[in-house]
Amino acid sequence: MQVVSFAYAKRHLRKVCNQAEKNRDITVIARKNDPKGQKAIVLMSLSTYNELMDAMRRISNRTV
Repeated sequence: MQVVSFAYAKRHLRKVCNQAEKNRDITVIARKNDPKGQKAIVLMSLSTYNELMDAMRRISNRTV
């Protein structure tokens, strides 16, 4: 996982998106004046998102 500032992400959006897709990584885009990160944004490729959702569905369908 990598964390970048909102300003950096704005200036380098193509690079940030390409890295997330290429490295199958999650990028957190931090916002100014948000020390707890409650307004941060998470960026990931669609394939990473789909895998995450699939894993969540499989876990939620397990019988206890």
